[in-house]
Amino acid sequence: MVVDDKHITGLVIKPQHIRQIADSWAAIGKANEIPFALCFGVPPAAILVSSMPIPEGVSESDYVGAILGESVPVVKCETNDLMVPATSEMVFEGTLSLTDTHLEGPFGEMHGYVFKSQGHPCPLYTVKAMSYRDNAILPVSNPGLCTDETHTLIGSLVATEAKELAIESGLPILDAFMPYEAQALWLILKVDLKGLQALKTTPEEFCKKVGDIYFRTKVGFIVHEIILVADDIDIFNFKEVIWAYVTRHTPVADQMAFDDVTSFPLAPFVSQSSRSKTMKGGKCVTNCIFRQQYERSFDYITCNFEKGYPKGLVDKVNENWKRYGYK
Repeated sequence: MVVDDKHITGLVIKPQHIRQIADSWAAIGKANEIPFALCFGVPPAAILVSSMPIPEGVSESDYVGAILGESVPVVKCETNDLMVPATSEMVFEGTLSLTDTHLEGPFGEMHGYVFKSQGHPCPLYTVKAMSYRDNAILPVSNPGLCTDETHTLIGSLVATEAKELAIESGLPILDAFMPYEAQALWLILKVDLKGLQALKTTPEEFCKKVGDIYFRTKVGFIVHEIILVADDIDIFNFKEVIWAYVTRHTPVADQMAFDDVTSFPLAPFVSQSSRSKTMKGGKCVTNCIFRQQYERSFDYITCNFEKGYPKGLVDKVNENWKRYGYK
């Protein structure tokens, strides 16, 4: 957020890398003179990586290079030793102070609200130099009700990391997705039922295991509800997801709360409640898999046109529609 012609302010929060680096500078007595560079119009791959919950200690620039298969051309800043993408449209540089703050907000966030007259004191950036290309372009995405880049980038990339984490943790997860309609607050996990049955576990044990794996890592930071669905659900089709959600779990009974994990401060039900003081909890794992399916196959027929009628009849009706001139 712009404060004046030489100052801006913004969130510097845990567990993001910017806060980790800022705390490292503060630890050596330089909390008021942390060098920074803010780049606009960087390579698309850099935008992707900046939205990913990559592990602590991993260089984002190296990660970008790994994705591209080549290094990213960089140049040194004018006032500090930080390196920035050489193709950036604009670069602001200067120092960040953790002790000097300014009110940030109100701001329309990724969950679709502007809370009038509300703001939070955030660290202050002092801009000491600005570099830009001729006829520079300032890329902007205004977040809000779905769908915008905060949902398509952050949500999709968190889901990608969630699937990778499932593989590393030995969870029987086939796929993961954060539906845009849920404003990047839901993580849907598609569970391989045969793999689940092989674990010989219970819904309670499995929900606890999933929650501990995700909510206690950076991957689950922005997620407030993890929804487990069976492998008959297309998790990229929100109509199927919401059908499974409302018909396959009993509210409260099939939800396991995690009240000791870190809340996502931007979630409206956190920022507008007493939870904003503790920043703990408000997260859960919802089991939308029938209890019987943890032990054995459980047959049922989906009552819709595609699955509720014999294939021959479905094909005949579809052919007739085509013959009538409909697509």
